[in-house]
Amino acid sequence: MARIERFGTSDAISFEPKKHRYTDASGAEYKSVSRLLNSIEIPFDREGISSMMAKGNKIRQIEILDEWDAKLKSSHVWGNWIHDNLENYHKLGTCDEKLKPAVQEIK
Repeated sequence: MARIERFGTSDAISFEPKKHRYTDASGAEYKSVSRLLNSIEIPFDREGISSMMAKGNKIRQIEILDEWDAKLKSSHVWGNWIHDNLENYHKLGTCDEKLKPAVQEIK
């Protein structure tokens, strides 16, 4: 069963992590920031740009794509860690010791 988190004291918006879904008490669904940004961004021509880079750098296109995928995965892990720690700090006043100085700076 998915864990549902509630934000604020009024429980106005709930987050369901498994489905990455935000809803209010009436059941209305809200777009995540990621989905909202994706709806207004110009799509990245991954195949075309990696092909040009491969030719210019005299390497295989798959090497560039693999490097990009590794960076994407790393960014997701890092971003989720930051998000979880900021949320924990907001809710519980605790976070990873490595992040505590930065979190306290933005208080």
